[in-house]
Amino acid sequence: MVKAKTLFAMDLTILMVVEDLALETGQSTEELLLSIMASKTGSDVYNDSLKLWWDGPDAVAERYKRELEKAKGTPGVCTQPPKTAAST
Repeated sequence: MVKAKTLFAMDLTILMVVEDLALETGQSTEELLLSIMASKTGSDVYNDSLKLWWDGPDAVAERYKRELEKAKGTPGVCTQPPKTAAST
């Protein structure tokens, strides 16, 4: 079981990634959070055995961007964040 301090560090890493990418892309933080959390990268941050969160927000953001780039050429894979009530 993952300890509370580790979960806090994972959450903080995701928060920093969302804030950095929002500034970089102009997307809303809500859209980015939903998109990242639905991604393999977001899932991997919370997999304590991978220790991805140890690499910091820049590494996680780069991995997320690579995941989106890779998915662009894959039929049936959504590369845009889901629409939310706030974005419609």
